[in-house]
Amino acid sequence: MKDPRTAPLIRVVASLLLALGALALFLLGRGDPPPGEPPEGAEPRGLEAALAIDGGIDSVLASFGIPGRDIRKRTMGPQGQKFPRTERRITIGPDIVPVVLNAALNRMAHRYGGRAVASENVRFNTVTIHLELGGVVIHTVILNSGPRAGHSAGGPPQTST
Repeated sequence: MKDPRTAPLIRVVASLLLALGALALFLLGRGDPPPGEPPEGAEPRGLEAALAIDGGIDSVLASFGIPGRDIRKRTMGPQGQKFPRTERRITIGPDIVPVVLNAALNRMAHRYGGRAVASENVRFNTVTIHLELGGVVIHTVILNSGPRAGHSAGGPPQTST
């Protein structure tokens, strides 16, 4: 039979071991950034990659059949950044799934060491996709759902995956 007086001691030791394990995992996770991403505080890969991603965004939007009349592009000056930041406001029809567009932009950005991060505002019916390079947002794509938006003709079939 077990001694009931040792149970609290075992629980305390087990809790301490679990806490040390969690601390070790936390410290290991703070190591070097994954390949393709510069370390924190380092300059992004430069103007060439930002321009390539800018052209890639246009290519992705064209592949979804989004007409130019539904895209408003604006360039903001370099306020604390080495290069200008662009913002695109796009009206999309019901036949374009924002999550599929986000996935396509993310795949394109990964080719240049960047990534696409999206957020949805249900109240205003918008999806905002920030394209980051080296931890710096270099492009913003704002998707507004609109019933009068041009329909994609001949675009790629969209799936939920």
